[in-house]
Amino acid sequence: MILYNEYIWRTFEEMETAALFFVDTQGIIQNINKGVTAILGYGASVLIGEEIEKLIPGEVKEIHKSMFRDYTQERAQHISRRSRIIGVQRNLPSQIDISGNGHRFTILGKDGREIPISLTIEEVWLDSEQLIGYVAIVLDNTEQYELRKTLLHRATHDPISGLINWQECIRRITETRKKYKDGEYYASILFLDVDHFSSITHPSQDLANYALQKIADWLLRSTRQNKARDRDIITSHFISDEFVIYLPKTSIEGAWTLAHRLKVDFGNLNLGTQANPRYASASIGISEFSNDMNLNYALSQASHACRLAKEKGKNKIRRAQDLDPGYINLVGSIRQAIAEKTLELYGQEIIAISPEGKKRDSGRAHYEVLLRAKDSQGKAIPTQEFISVGEKLGLSVLIDTYVIEHTLTFIAGNPDYNEYLSLCAINLSGQSISSDEMLPIIKRLILLGGVEPEKLCFEITETHQILDIEVAGRLVDELRAMGCKVAFDDFGIGYSNFQSFSRLSVDFIKIDGSYTQALLQDRALRADLEGMIKSAKARGLEIVCEFVEHENIAGVLLELGVDYVQGYLYGKPRPLHQLCAEFREVKLGN
Repeated sequence: MILYNEYIWRTFEEMETAALFFVDTQGIIQNINKGVTAILGYGASVLIGEEIEKLIPGEVKEIHKSMFRDYTQERAQHISRRSRIIGVQRNLPSQIDISGNGHRFTILGKDGREIPISLTIEEVWLDSEQLIGYVAIVLDNTEQYELRKTLLHRATHDPISGLINWQECIRRITETRKKYKDGEYYASILFLDVDHFSSITHPSQDLANYALQKIADWLLRSTRQNKARDRDIITSHFISDEFVIYLPKTSIEGAWTLAHRLKVDFGNLNLGTQANPRYASASIGISEFSNDMNLNYALSQASHACRLAKEKGKNKIRRAQDLDPGYINLVGSIRQAIAEKTLELYGQEIIAISPEGKKRDSGRAHYEVLLRAKDSQGKAIPTQEFISVGEKLGLSVLIDTYVIEHTLTFIAGNPDYNEYLSLCAINLSGQSISSDEMLPIIKRLILLGGVEPEKLCFEITETHQILDIEVAGRLVDELRAMGCKVAFDDFGIGYSNFQSFSRLSVDFIKIDGSYTQALLQDRALRADLEGMIKSAKARGLEIVCEFVEHENIAGVLLELGVDYVQGYLYGKPRPLHQLCAEFREVKLGN
């Protein structure tokens, strides 16, 4: 039997894929296999006779020695004791909580490098029930650890700019706040928006991505102090060409000083190449942030201050304390309007101009649903402002659900109108289609509303970057499987572009109105428009153009192959009930 055990150990000694140690009860390494040399770089002559702490990082070396001694003494006396290491496989470098502190528990190679490992330790007992030591099996976990780091980085960082995304920003701010006691915490937030970004990077998406990377690198450099950036300063890519800088323990005055320097320096930042330089300016909003303040509230203050800076001529700085308090409380107005069902639904006709479009609609109603809102004083809130706040404060799903529910209720409540309905287009934000809860909501509302899915078209508005393309893909595929149509809205700008075709399957593209408005004056934009139309037609998609205000523009769009048009030439947005009444009068003779 002894000979048999010796052959087994000899086999283990030759193994190079796993490092094996035998450590006696004094913590002295008594034997190792060739895997120790392969993984750690140590030979037997160097390690045998050394304390096991030689392989343990300095921060836990003494703690390990003490714990090893205490555990061994108790086990030698047959005192039952549970260990967080012995008899349990650990995939390291995880943190082990020791005396209330988390410690990285890795192993040191001969070159001093900390090696991520998987570790298993078992006790060794003689038949006489004497504890003589421990056998440790170590596997090199570097490859898995690097993969984990890569996946984690992808989940927490924007793929274009390389900065942390907003979700990770929230997490880090929350962790930073925990460092301070109530009353001690204060911070400032900068909201930076690049002026004329789409103009200076048009029409190349590669140029836009390159510019965002340069801005991100510049921001990180610009927030360093004496070449050593405060670890608590957080720079995040919010959406599109917007960035958020979180400044802990920084007053409004201090934030203003930094914002002024950033604004001046940004004007000298070349967002293009040496051969083709491109420059822009930046508008910046500032808000303060305290421990009793909601983060989204503080962000909305900084965001709105930035918007006002842009409205005042761009390349300016605004402080949140200068804002209209009614806007600061807009989030309350949104929730109140949804709860009290006071948001108004409007509609604007979409007119078929191509033979294919006319055949599809056959003179039936085809329109887009639009949203109108008022604040607590009854004053109209600009739609873009309302939607923007909803996106930035995470209310998009709530808003979109309201629109879908009340649109379907209206259609179902007007059966004669429903009978002559060709297609009703409803907007979904990028935030909504990235949400797992949106698809079941839509399915439930369609089922309860009793409206044929074939009469619904969901327009994906990617003003807020799609956060989860897999969720969005499932939602789009499920909607189309039900019979609903799907369209890319604002196509040609923002996140809706040619790359969208490969990400999501749609039935329509709705080309942004900026192309339509400049169609007769800008040859370059017309060429881009023609390219989008040809690309869409090659994929069998139908095309809608917005902001059509003149007959001559409609004629050109028809020549280019556009199927549908929408704009003031055919009618301004009106309340849905008015649109329905007009249709009855014209089409139904009532």
